[in-house]
Amino acid sequence: MGCTNKSQRGKVFVPQNISKSNARYPSKTKLQIIKKDSTGRQTGINTVSFNFTRPFIFSAENLNLPNLTHISRCVLPGIDPHGEHEKKCQDICLYIYNKQDILLALFDGHGKEGEKVVAACAAVVESFFKENIENYSDTPESFLENLCNACDSNVKRTGNGIDSTNSGSTAVLVLVHNNYIYSASLGDSRAVLGTGLQPTVLPVPKSVNHDDTKHMYPLIPGLFPVQLTKDQKPEDPDEYARILKNGGIIKRINDNGKQIGPFRVFDSSGKYPGLAMSRSIGDSSGSSLGVISTPICTSLPLTGKEKFIVLASDGVWDVIDNEDVVVFIESFRKKCLDTCTPPENVEASSTIIAQLLGEEARMRWLKVISEEDVMVDDISVIVLQFKDND
Repeated sequence: MGCTNKSQRGKVFVPQNISKSNARYPSKTKLQIIKKDSTGRQTGINTVSFNFTRPFIFSAENLNLPNLTHISRCVLPGIDPHGEHEKKCQDICLYIYNKQDILLALFDGHGKEGEKVVAACAAVVESFFKENIENYSDTPESFLENLCNACDSNVKRTGNGIDSTNSGSTAVLVLVHNNYIYSASLGDSRAVLGTGLQPTVLPVPKSVNHDDTKHMYPLIPGLFPVQLTKDQKPEDPDEYARILKNGGIIKRINDNGKQIGPFRVFDSSGKYPGLAMSRSIGDSSGSSLGVISTPICTSLPLTGKEKFIVLASDGVWDVIDNEDVVVFIESFRKKCLDTCTPPENVEASSTIIAQLLGEEARMRWLKVISEEDVMVDDISVIVLQFKDND
């Protein structure tokens, strides 16, 4: 974990194995980035050095709730390796609970106003839970759907100081209520359950953008990753049909004849809004094109074999697959601290499990940067742990 290796295309921190004792991560790095021309041909190497950002959000606490024992959260701001652009953090994650229920929420903003969008959503989550959770005791899916729509309405509300024309956010929500896990999502942030019992019926099929090349670690026998939310990408058949019906166009960006990046939603001109997701909060310019704020909701009964739930933004899922995330958390969560302040030297024995997973994701981003010369994305993580009933 966190060891230094030499790749074929430059010196990069690439974790190779899970250490049985600890996991350590550096506070800075030196990286060789491949320079390419418009045809993709390598023309040289740039060497950059940069410090890793400190946590923007960081907290953890023990819980005294039915079936639940601990929760931690962390947001690591993104990085421009070249230091040419100031990158504002547009991720927020939070949780709120009463004597019986806990709600987890994670928002990954985009666009010029993304920072304002996620802040507005976080405020809605807290007030909506406090004022409404008792009214939805028998209809928790409706609670999550109405909460997403309330966030969208607040972001688009006239006079709120937010221009949501081309700014918005993903959303992933998990409610543990009445011995069930209820989930809702918009966009490509994701929630995954680590459990000792594989469900007979999965909440959603394996993600359409699941990439087995991101899987680096051997599976742990008797540990199963169960995806709770469905990524909403424009190329998904159901999403694709809705957007085309509303006059939208789905395509990748053309760069000198080369198709690059993910599929995106455009209007008939092919210029705007360029969204890489088919559902979101905000993004007013996409509303008429079939980009909606109604989430996809799922539910799963508790069996007593659940170990933890992890919510994360695509800053994690773009570089680590479900299996590796679950194996990583299970390998280190009991070695991490229950509570602490952000440490200077990050390792399993000095921090919380949410930060440790975020640091692992940043290590994997280094290889992507060296080959594609991109920024490190904002990285958000929430880890909710269940009581050990084994």
